[in-house]
Amino acid sequence: MIQNLGQSKGDYLECILLLHNQGAPVRITDLALKMDVKKSSAVSAVKQLEEKTLVVHHKYGQIELTDKGKQVAEKIYKRHKTLTDFFHKYLSIPHEIAENNACSIEHSLDDVTMRQLEKLIDKLDEKGIVISGDSGE
Repeated sequence: MIQNLGQSKGDYLECILLLHNQGAPVRITDLALKMDVKKSSAVSAVKQLEEKTLVVHHKYGQIELTDKGKQVAEKIYKRHKTLTDFFHKYLSIPHEIAENNACSIEHSLDDVTMRQLEKLIDKLDEKGIVISGDSGE
């Protein structure tokens, strides 16, 4: 499902999850501010997510993840965190660059590749291996 969603819609879904986890209702204005887009772009994205039954947008009100939407959003967020941590912790990539790289590829990696990367990270953790190098800073 993640690969079929595309990066932009996946980013919106992940953002809705993160805003929701902060405890306040998620509204179009909040989403547009966080995504740094115009309200009309956020409305369009939410409509597309609603068509895929990933969110429910109450007219002029809050945006809620469906069970399916929450599951997909959490999977995207987990991928994002795993990739960011891998780039930053193991490859000594500066955190902001690691975040950007993770965001660029989290939606396109298949499940098999992610599982293998998670296994690699587990092995590196077990052995205490960290690859240090020039982080560009």
